[in-house]
Amino acid sequence: MFVRYWMKTEIITASETMTLFTVMESMQTQRIRRMPVLVDGKLTGIISLSDLYHYVRPGTEKKALLERETEQELKRYIVRDAMVTNVLTVTPETLLEDVGEVFRKHRIGALPVVHAGNLVGILTESDFLRAVAKLAHIGEGRRVCFRTPLHGRAENFYDIVALCQKHGVELLKLTTQDVDANTHLVLLRVRGPRVDELIDALWKSKHDVLMTDPT
Repeated sequence: MFVRYWMKTEIITASETMTLFTVMESMQTQRIRRMPVLVDGKLTGIISLSDLYHYVRPGTEKKALLERETEQELKRYIVRDAMVTNVLTVTPETLLEDVGEVFRKHRIGALPVVHAGNLVGILTESDFLRAVAKLAHIGEGRRVCFRTPLHGRAENFYDIVALCQKHGVELLKLTTQDVDANTHLVLLRVRGPRVDELIDALWKSKHDVLMTDPT
């Protein structure tokens, strides 16, 4: 599944010259934790609530709890002083499985989505988890899981689609996971009255069926 289907497109952004106080107020008002930074429409950085903790103690960032000296300091500094400039980005066509690896490896909370040099969205860790949960719990159809050789992967996929069509089975979902250098797992979610015939056909096509949902 692609990032484009899960990213937020209504993006609250900041400029490099905004004060940290203004940014903090915007985050509180919009209930967000980070803001991409733009200059002339181009992404130059990102500023997160955690970047402000150098200037304000965690838990005291609400305006009513700010000490006067802290408020004045936040008004003296601007976004350029605190933002992260080495920003990791993805495109709308990036796969969710690749995004998960970026979140895990770099321990970040959001990825700006860029297309043709322009910011078109943002995908947060919460968006990613929501997508994974949604995809994992699609309730329609029956699940069929089988093991198949990595060699000739494309031909195998064509074979699977052809078998579904032959037996009048609707293919709702197809995902794969490499197991080792030679094999991978394929998980189908299919629907139709002839799913059992499809399963038999998979066996006969030398696909090692491991699990199926009951009828």
